[in-house]
Amino acid sequence: MLFSRNVSSTSTKVSVGGGHIFRLLLRLSACLLILSFLGGCTSQANTTFPDISFSAPLDTSSSDEPSITPSPTGEVKTPQLRVASSLSSETIRYLAALYTVKTTGRLGENEDGANISLSYLDSIEPSFSVVGVQTPSTGATEPMISQWKTEGISPDILYVNSLSDLYADGEILPLTDLLAQNSLLNPLNLYSSLLPSCKVGDALCGIPYVSTAQILFVKDDLVARAGVNSVPFDLDIGTLSSISEAIAGLNGSPDKSGKSSVTPNDVFAFYKPSELLPFLPASYTSSPSWFMYSGDGFDFRAASFESACSYLRSYMAAGYSFESLTEEEKTAIFAQQDPRMSGQIAMWVGNTEDISYWIGSLPSVSICRIPSQSAETSPTALTVYPICVASSTQYPDLSARFAAFMALDEDALLLTARLEKRVGILPVVSSDKVWQAYMSGAAFGDELLQFKPEINSKSYFNPMTNDSAAAARIDGLIAKYGLPLVQESYNWTTLLTEIENSEGT
Repeated sequence: MLFSRNVSSTSTKVSVGGGHIFRLLLRLSACLLILSFLGGCTSQANTTFPDISFSAPLDTSSSDEPSITPSPTGEVKTPQLRVASSLSSETIRYLAALYTVKTTGRLGENEDGANISLSYLDSIEPSFSVVGVQTPSTGATEPMISQWKTEGISPDILYVNSLSDLYADGEILPLTDLLAQNSLLNPLNLYSSLLPSCKVGDALCGIPYVSTAQILFVKDDLVARAGVNSVPFDLDIGTLSSISEAIAGLNGSPDKSGKSSVTPNDVFAFYKPSELLPFLPASYTSSPSWFMYSGDGFDFRAASFESACSYLRSYMAAGYSFESLTEEEKTAIFAQQDPRMSGQIAMWVGNTEDISYWIGSLPSVSICRIPSQSAETSPTALTVYPICVASSTQYPDLSARFAAFMALDEDALLLTARLEKRVGILPVVSSDKVWQAYMSGAAFGDELLQFKPEINSKSYFNPMTNDSAAAARIDGLIAKYGLPLVQESYNWTTLLTEIENSEGT
């Protein structure tokens, strides 16, 4: 050990007879040595020890615990996250408590999100506080987020229905670096096929949170009237035509011209065949896409598109659908009513997120897949809804970790399924426990479970999530050309040329 100063001693001469005095002098010299040693250790001058200060906050960016920074007064400030999601505020608070339990190693060996005591979670002091902001079941829209900003509401975490425009406007953070080491994004946990839907370019801008699938809704009692026991979940176009012919037989007999006169009591097998345009071509190819959009553009010259449209044209010509009627006939039968609500339409295109609405609105409704060329070639059309981190957050690391926890952690999802009824939502993780928790007791849970093994292998995705411009172009093209594409009266080659030359394609 080094000292700041040296200690020297001076010898003293004493007489032979002064032994007592000599011992006193020795003790005095020892005391002086000790005082000199202590002075050298406590002196601040020329010290070789470092000056350690804790005034700066610790870097916890790679930790699972939030950074807690003392205020200027010395008071510890606990982070608060404002979470915009479709979950209740109570559920979000329980998730924050569960996050704290897991990251501090307090989850019991036989405990998980499905059985952990809520009373125990109530007793947990989370390492950060949360405030819930309500969104629709499919996430916040851009106008909603703009309104929040006007009202001074700034969520740290955002569950949204689209992220490309938000990212372009600088409203959300890229997450590639923030989640680079996060194990929840492991392909053994998360369906890796969903990640591209949450990227803009090479940047991961959102975390897959939930997904939904395109399906058909079926009016079972109307189908039964036509003598059909049920519509198979795996529906091919041959079976669709057979069922549709049986339903058409419930209407009046054709007149001499071969055309039945339309009456207010007529029934129709299908609502709008043109609504199948984004999906049916996918079953004719090994590389399915949403309305022929590949990410770079549309391929309407593909054989798969022509084959699908050819079938839909023949289906329309047979008069099986509401869409086959003239405008006058539509008004005469349904007036201003939604034809699907009349009970006179047997099948229509929808989404799993609509299940609650239709089973609450109509009696005797079931679901099946989007029809395909054959039951073996039936890919799944998915929409992925992401959860993002707002660029305005004061806690980007913590927000990214908690968002990933909400979306991808098995225990978090089990707890969410226990506390919230989420009908028609498909998990974005492959966990059997999570899928069973979501589907157990849910409407059409057994049918929705059939999508589980196909998400990575037989799915294609709605560009709405990460390419809102493409989604808008698709909506515009279908609005303008959907009906002509399925009507034989329009010349196919001329129509394709017009579409390819149209604005925005």
